[in-house]
Amino acid sequence: MVSINDPKIVLDSKQTRRLSENPTYLRRSLQLDPRTIEFKEPTISVQRQVTDLDLISKQPMEFLAFGTSNTWGQGLSDRSTQSYPNILSPDAKNLGIRASDARYPALCLQSMVEGYSNKTEIKDDIIYDVVLIEYDVTDLDLLLQRVRIRYPDAIIISVFLWVPLWIYVNDLDGERLHLKDWVVKHNLYGTPFDSILAELKKLPEENILYPNRELYQTRQSLMDTVGGHIMHLPFTTDSFSTLELVGKWFGPDMLHLSEEGHQEVARGIEKLVDSELKSRPPLDEKRLGTFGDGDECNNWFLDGDCRIQYNVSTGNLLPLDDTRQKFSVEFEQDGSLFIENKFNTTMILFLGHLAMGPSSTEYPLAMAHIVSKTISESKVILDQQVTHPYPVHVSKNTKIGLIEPGITEVRFYLIEKGKRLPLRIVSTSVVSKDFDSDTDIKMGMLDHV
Repeated sequence: MVSINDPKIVLDSKQTRRLSENPTYLRRSLQLDPRTIEFKEPTISVQRQVTDLDLISKQPMEFLAFGTSNTWGQGLSDRSTQSYPNILSPDAKNLGIRASDARYPALCLQSMVEGYSNKTEIKDDIIYDVVLIEYDVTDLDLLLQRVRIRYPDAIIISVFLWVPLWIYVNDLDGERLHLKDWVVKHNLYGTPFDSILAELKKLPEENILYPNRELYQTRQSLMDTVGGHIMHLPFTTDSFSTLELVGKWFGPDMLHLSEEGHQEVARGIEKLVDSELKSRPPLDEKRLGTFGDGDECNNWFLDGDCRIQYNVSTGNLLPLDDTRQKFSVEFEQDGSLFIENKFNTTMILFLGHLAMGPSSTEYPLAMAHIVSKTISESKVILDQQVTHPYPVHVSKNTKIGLIEPGITEVRFYLIEKGKRLPLRIVSTSVVSKDFDSDTDIKMGMLDHV
């Protein structure tokens, strides 16, 4: 039995904090088996019991995670230790993006994994053992295929988070509402969830409607194509029991996981990975595939690191609010971006822009125009409205068209005037012509320009 007080084991303050919040850290980073550790007070306190679920394997594992603001860690006091990827491993590469869907990582897998530091590209040849993907099924197939090609032997897990906003309540007056809207309607927002649950229990149980189980079946068919797995938050056949879980696993916004919710997700992933490792034969050598034809992307939404040029007389790189945690290049009038294609062949350009939905948007309808003297010019409508089960404010990636090697000007024309918000561009993606099959381009209003 090894003691944490053993003079041979010296932990700095950061290691001590990580250990207290995440016992898995013992095995993966300190190369110690938690089953052989004796914890002695007052040197350190462990906040949750170390169990066999913390012992996915005896060797360190590399985790890579893609996902929405839940994976990113929205609402947590310390994302670097409390988000579920970093509970699984303090060294996990967490590439979650707020207000995103699977399209951007599907287009930009190489750019995201390799990343930048001080505007210098960093090659990432790590062979990830587990890849976690927390997105809905839109464009999920493309992301799964690119991940499998790059990491042929990885355990790929779709993290399927049903969220309370998916739950509907049929109120006594006959109105059907999202759970959060019902809470707001009855002046319960911000009250302890036990109080909310007590009011809900005054309704007949059949008035609480579940997430659609067909969502799981569609996801399962996609995961089968790459030999992947699904980790989903459980929900019971008893409506009120499921609602009790809501109070534990989600914050007051009923969209983002609480700290306990992240721990629950991590435990579910641990169980799944442990089962997979026990059932598969050991690998003689882990393989590393390719990123295909590659991609060159720049997303400044979270950090303001915009590496492209824009017309400064009409466009400005600005934070979305006083927290300075989200940024966009804003156009209140017609303007231009100048995009560099660093490849030696013609590529496809996608632009990420902010949008709202489902019922309305405060962004103006706009057109993007690729200026070219040698290839057919492309004019594409940027539809600023999205279809979604509940109100969202997200980034939407729209295919613009072909761009040649070198610098290309992309002009923007605002079709609608008087909208409350300006056109907001948050990312550029220069990708292979393999992505030319996209069918989501909105062309119906070009005659207005």
